[in-house]
Amino acid sequence: MVVALMFIQHRFYLLPRPHSRTVLLALFLSFLWFTAVSAQDDKITCEVQPAAPFEDTTLTCHFPEDLSKTQKDFTIYRYSKAGIAEAVVDCWWLGGTLDCYVSRGVEYNKMVRRDVTVTLQRMTSELTGTYACQVAGYGVSSLRTCEFEFKLGKENSCNIDYKTSDFQARLTCFFSEDIGKRKTKFAVYKHSGQVRKAVMECSWVDEQRSCTVENGYQFDNKVSPYLTLGIPEITKEKEGNYSCWHSGSDNNQQKTCFLSVLHNVSASKEIDQSGDQSTNTVALGISVALMLLIIAVAAGIFVLKYKRKFLCNKNKTPSASDEEEGNRMLDDEEEKRNKIFQEYLEKEVKEMYPNYMNSCYFVPPVYFNKTRYKTQYVAGRVVYVPDPSDPADLKHDQAMQHVLHCLHHMAEREKTGMFVLTQFQYDDYLNNVDHQHAGHRLPVPNSLTDEDNTIECFDFLIVHKVHGVLVGVVKIFGDMENRGDVRKVDEMIVLQITEAMKQLRKADRVIRHLMSDHQVKVRMTMILHDLTRSSLRQAVERQNALVENLRECLGITVVEDPTELCLCSEDLSDSSTPWSVSDDVTKSIHNHWKWSSQDGENMTNYLSIVARFFGPATKSRLRVPDDYHQFELPKTLTEAVSLTGDLYARLTLHPDLIEHLNDPRVILVGPPNSGKTTMLALAGSQWLSSGQDVLLVKDASSKHLSTHLRSLLTALSTPRDKNSTTSTKSDCIVEDECDFTSIKSVKKCIERIITKANEKPVCLLIDGAHLNGKHVQVFFEELHKLASDLHLWITCSGLENSIKEYTWLTIKVSNCPPTVLREVREKKANIELPPYTCGTGLYLPATNGPIVKHFYYNLSKEPGKVKVADGLECGQQVGKFLAETVLCIKTGKTEEVLMEPFQNTSAFRTARSLLQFKDIVVFFEYKNQGLDVNEHHSILKGLRESGIIVTVVNTNVSDGVGIDDRNTAWAIHIRDLSKIKIRRKIVVYVETNSEVTDVDNKLRALTSCTSQLIMVHPKLL
Repeated sequence: MVVALMFIQHRFYLLPRPHSRTVLLALFLSFLWFTAVSAQDDKITCEVQPAAPFEDTTLTCHFPEDLSKTQKDFTIYRYSKAGIAEAVVDCWWLGGTLDCYVSRGVEYNKMVRRDVTVTLQRMTSELTGTYACQVAGYGVSSLRTCEFEFKLGKENSCNIDYKTSDFQARLTCFFSEDIGKRKTKFAVYKHSGQVRKAVMECSWVDEQRSCTVENGYQFDNKVSPYLTLGIPEITKEKEGNYSCWHSGSDNNQQKTCFLSVLHNVSASKEIDQSGDQSTNTVALGISVALMLLIIAVAAGIFVLKYKRKFLCNKNKTPSASDEEEGNRMLDDEEEKRNKIFQEYLEKEVKEMYPNYMNSCYFVPPVYFNKTRYKTQYVAGRVVYVPDPSDPADLKHDQAMQHVLHCLHHMAEREKTGMFVLTQFQYDDYLNNVDHQHAGHRLPVPNSLTDEDNTIECFDFLIVHKVHGVLVGVVKIFGDMENRGDVRKVDEMIVLQITEAMKQLRKADRVIRHLMSDHQVKVRMTMILHDLTRSSLRQAVERQNALVENLRECLGITVVEDPTELCLCSEDLSDSSTPWSVSDDVTKSIHNHWKWSSQDGENMTNYLSIVARFFGPATKSRLRVPDDYHQFELPKTLTEAVSLTGDLYARLTLHPDLIEHLNDPRVILVGPPNSGKTTMLALAGSQWLSSGQDVLLVKDASSKHLSTHLRSLLTALSTPRDKNSTTSTKSDCIVEDECDFTSIKSVKKCIERIITKANEKPVCLLIDGAHLNGKHVQVFFEELHKLASDLHLWITCSGLENSIKEYTWLTIKVSNCPPTVLREVREKKANIELPPYTCGTGLYLPATNGPIVKHFYYNLSKEPGKVKVADGLECGQQVGKFLAETVLCIKTGKTEEVLMEPFQNTSAFRTARSLLQFKDIVVFFEYKNQGLDVNEHHSILKGLRESGIIVTVVNTNVSDGVGIDDRNTAWAIHIRDLSKIKIRRKIVVYVETNSEVTDVDNKLRALTSCTSQLIMVHPKLL
């Protein structure tokens, strides 16, 4: 009886309300039918496959009859350990059609015969229990249940989920044994090099489990074959590798998982349709009482008098007037919800893009490459190691960067309302709707039926205030034109064109569907990145059907040439310097797209389209394989600058550098600020961890010695594991005054080094040495004679000398975006630009970075002096860009928010930190090096008047530098980079009217930028 009543309850609560009266009658008859034939003896069985925690599994029901023919309703129940039954799949037949309720986390394709198979996703302890399959007309005695059990692995492992409903991250431990059934000790460890620290540890005391949990982690005290640890906030201190352990397991049975501050995969908020347990209990009681009342009072009369009539008319639709009235009420309610949601999106978009009617916005503001990074620990530090890119992804990313360079230039020339969407997939559309507007009924992609999901999405979408909606597909052809077989080349071109047309046709259908409540004209284009127009015409010359299809796809007449609407390689900038875009390229794009330069009538639904595609409810993520780090793509420049800075602030090492970290003798060469000192620190940290003393040799002839030495000492001062297996204490020792230009100094230095080594292996680090000094060779030769076990790493700025028995490693500048590197290249610096070699493959950096901004000021006749009035105006312009566009300051009362990041009030803002004043540094250079930066400089005054809080850094104190650690921007002269190392997300660089003599420090200043570079140039009066 209970199972039968539960069966009725699910029918009543889970079907749509408009059918409630018909459903009630059907439920009643189903119940009578069930009681009438419950004595049948045929058995209903099931089987559920074992699975590891959080893996998917399958459940199969076996029925005594073919339900597709008998059309009997069926339900799959899960019985918890408390005996509570829950329908995970509930299906019924109406009008010969099967309809089903499927609970969250279950997949069912509605295929049914004598068997039904469903997928249970990501199995957890909450999903363990007994399962049973029920068919209408069969009694409880016919049921045979099946039990789900976890499949245990051979080793302990862990997994980290981000953006869970209750935490920023959740760490899950999977154990090789069911520790929930054993009284065994277990723990979760965080690793820093060889240091292992317990963040959660449990043991048994007097038959009771006792657990200690570090601050910043939450444990719910539930244990099965796995446990979960909540992480309410992800901080730099928590970033790192974690492992899970239980007594009886050894170190070879632990797999680690990595917690990253940059991992911001966005999970859409789902509405819990099941309700809480108390609500379900009340609902069950009400439904049982209601069914019993109906059965007791009306059963006999209804069945005898109306059963035949109901069975004959059960599929009859309600009267026309009832249906029309119901539909009208539903339509009014739906229209009201949609209107509220649309107004909300438009309001949010106006805040996100303040100048939306007159400016161009790219979303994301910078393009992010599908570069794959693995993480590993090196000497206690997290290191990101790039993997070779998939060749198709690499070529597509390069082509998209090229196209976007051209579109950015066009946008700068037009200066009108335009939005450009890239890195978008159809299922991103309105995928981030909040609770308040979850009931909207705007069209979404999955409500468009009969779509081929194998067809890729478009590559870019332009919503132009005047010219309307343009959808584009970018195709790459490789080196087809240099291949021998012309016929095969033409076939490949035709194949790519055909694929592009499929993408465009699908885009047209989807966009028209999504905007079906508006009149939208969608135009199409394709960009053939590395194909000439002559090759295109040759390939389609005899393809009459293809040409006609191309005309139809691009929306032109039968007499027009469709190849003219395709952008080919000659219509874009030069592929060797794609960022250098001429006005002729912009004109070519306009001509092929038939965009007139004259102003036209604005789109009436411009804001509506922008709100849906570019608003906060539509969010995309960088799609790379699950083994690599994915993250949510930014929508505003604020988010893009912040994320780019975070990505380039990471310690990234090429695989070949990782391989050489164990080499005993290495010479590191490369331009300033390329990371040579960091490599020294990693090598030295490894030596210290192994119990060796490390000597830092001061090269007195190096002008940047104090900066490098301070950085090295800081990097090497990280506390080592006091519980380390290494019994020997190791120290970091500074060797003073070793002048590589003096033979006497060199010999005395060697004597001191050997004495301090005290028969231990000699481990030396030398940063900033001048290897072209005439006594350098003596230093190396004498050391090799006296120290048989010599470990020596040394840095220099160029390949001045060749020293035998040493590994020479060239360090690339990879800690700032290519946009910055190109600016450095213009200063005649020898900087390598991506793509970079990675083993046998290539990879691109994480992103090209924000476009470099340029501002200008007038210079007075006095050398090195900025005209006060013009410097003030220039500072105001830079400050306005920073305050309004980059920092997004909404108030003039900057003092009230001095110590906090600027947060937008939108509920849809990303969780990643936004920008602060302390993310900015202003560098000055002067022809006359005696001129100092002071608090009253006119450019600084202009910055302050725009709301930017900026402080001049004092470098004239005894310890080398005095730093204001408040949330304030810094202003500093480039010559002071010999005393301090600075890296900031935003660098403002103020140039003078002449070639600066301190070229190295200028390069250091520019490459200190991890995201947005702003160049301020002089104009001579």
